[in-house]
Amino acid sequence: TLARMFTLAFERKLGEEALKESEERYRSFAQNFQGIAFRVKKDWTPVFFHGAVEALTGYREADFLKREPEWNEIIYPADRDIVLKERKALQTTPNKSSTLEYRIIRKNGQIKWVQEISQNICDESNKILHIQGAIYDITERKRNESILEIQKDLGIKLSTITNLQTALECVLETAMDIDVFDCGCVYLVDKETGFIYPTAKKALSDEFIDEITYYSSNSPFTHAVLTGKAFYQEYDDLQVNFEEESFKEEKIRSLTIQPIYSDEDHIISILVLCSHKIDHIPLSTRHAIELLVAQIEGAIQRIDVEEALRESNEKYRTFVQNFQGIAYRMDIDYKPIFIDGACEAILGLSVEEMLSGKYKREDYIHPYDIDKLNKKMQESLQNPQKNWQMEYRIITKDGKIKWILDSWQVLVDNENNPIGYQGSIQDISEKKVAQDELQKLYEDLERRVNERTDQISEINKELVAFSYSVSHDLRTPLRHIGGFAQLLQKRVASMENKDERIEGYCQKILNSVEEMNALIDGLLTYSRMSRVEMVRIKVNLTELVHDVLNDFQIELKNRKVDIRVDILPEVVGDPSLLRLVLVNLIANALKFTKTKELAVIEIGQKPFQDPEKVTIYIRDNGVGFDMKYYERLFGVFQRLHKQEEFEGTGIGLATVQRVIRRMGGNIWAEGEVGQGATFYFTLPKADKNLKKND
Repeated sequence: TLARMFTLAFERKLGEEALKESEERYRSFAQNFQGIAFRVKKDWTPVFFHGAVEALTGYREADFLKREPEWNEIIYPADRDIVLKERKALQTTPNKSSTLEYRIIRKNGQIKWVQEISQNICDESNKILHIQGAIYDITERKRNESILEIQKDLGIKLSTITNLQTALECVLETAMDIDVFDCGCVYLVDKETGFIYPTAKKALSDEFIDEITYYSSNSPFTHAVLTGKAFYQEYDDLQVNFEEESFKEEKIRSLTIQPIYSDEDHIISILVLCSHKIDHIPLSTRHAIELLVAQIEGAIQRIDVEEALRESNEKYRTFVQNFQGIAYRMDIDYKPIFIDGACEAILGLSVEEMLSGKYKREDYIHPYDIDKLNKKMQESLQNPQKNWQMEYRIITKDGKIKWILDSWQVLVDNENNPIGYQGSIQDISEKKVAQDELQKLYEDLERRVNERTDQISEINKELVAFSYSVSHDLRTPLRHIGGFAQLLQKRVASMENKDERIEGYCQKILNSVEEMNALIDGLLTYSRMSRVEMVRIKVNLTELVHDVLNDFQIELKNRKVDIRVDILPEVVGDPSLLRLVLVNLIANALKFTKTKELAVIEIGQKPFQDPEKVTIYIRDNGVGFDMKYYERLFGVFQRLHKQEEFEGTGIGLATVQRVIRRMGGNIWAEGEVGQGATFYFTLPKADKNLKKND
């Protein structure tokens, strides 16, 4: 009937809408599904592949429906037999379900891990109609499982390693097991110098290893070393930061640079890991590498502790073997608990005899010293934090008396109550003998010094008397000789028939008188240098040198002289005596360059190793001197050149040497005949707090 037709049409319409709604819901689910939903016929002919097909495999859904390729073809060859065996069971065993984990090869060649959960669908008679299921990407989970296993294996390996080099090689080798990285290197950082050098590498050229560490302000390696933070470089960054040819030849696509710390403040190593396979290092891999670095840091700290413990034990063993004294521990009542060392050599008693209790302290400590020792040890109980010492005598088993040095500390319990003593005893008998000998030598030396002082005092008195005699007794007749020679010269000059020979004789007498006066002045100056009171203040040498040069202006006007004065430091000394030194040395430089058409005189400072002194030099291009006569240079009345060639008394340099030495310095010279001479002298540096010479 018509009503029946309308009813059927209406029901069909409702069914179509319900089907459409169901398909919409499925399509929405499939679009958002992170895996692949699939259905195949019993013979594995594909019906549909929905979901993240292309994201997971690199192929489109249509490719699989056309069987280009077939799903079996992208299964990793090593896993294919297991998968096909399980699928055969799905084709033959009704109502069977299956869960498989295997690898596939994406269209770009990348390997992915997947989990396939599938089930065959049967009719009421258990006839298999089709097979359906879902495939999920479990690559990340598998990587994490692999990393956990790698970390576990690394922990086991590191627990048995006892040196840093092997530990670093181990972590580099382990990092290669993470599927992202396929090459790398590790560097050691010298704690003292900061110098970085490679210690292990994997599949990298030496040129690449050298260039990655080349310093530049924007270098990733430099950034990691200076900031102490891990650094990751992806493909685009590498093209900017590494332009070297060797880097491009390596075809690195990504890398990480990981600082490795030996403690909170010190980087001991740099780990560099590279990949030829991927442009981006996944976050999970970054976490994994940082965990490996944390493991190696923990291992390094353990190795350091174990090494320190080994060194400590070895030092203690060596100390005990070579210790020439006795180490001991005893309770508050002086009962020995522990004794080791050269007990028999010092006391004549074995360790066993000392520990047996048979011998008391009174048996081997000298009776004159036992009470003093007991009193001092009781005193030490009042101040257990202090280290205590005492020298006293002992009587050995065979009756010999020895001197020993006893050094001890007070042992306390948790409440700081004294519970005993521990310390060491050393035989100082030879030292005491040496001290006695030294005391005798000191007393003898003091006696000799006093005698010498008395002698010097007498000599100084004689020198004062001599100076007085020179300045008064010698000058008076010298003035008479000079005066009468001048009168005679004038008388001869006024004669009509004057005798030029007599006039010449008179002039020679006057010249000799002048030389004798200069010699007397030099002697007086030299003798005063040992007695004159000397002040010690801050002196500006630059100003003093220029002041002295002003005194030579008349002489400089008539000559070609190039005088070069550097900026000189401030020194400690007596300004008037320093002026005397500079006048003598500059006058010498001018005197011995008078044969040069252009005289060059340099005054400057020479670098000196002594941090408390400065070295000043005065150099000229004059006639110089022969170094084989150097010993005569600073002697009184010693001359290296003839009087006719260069005037002088031979006292000036001796006076300079005495002044410099009195001010705490030293003076020396270098020269070569015809090549000039250089005089050096040292003076104390000026202290900032010292008074300045105004």
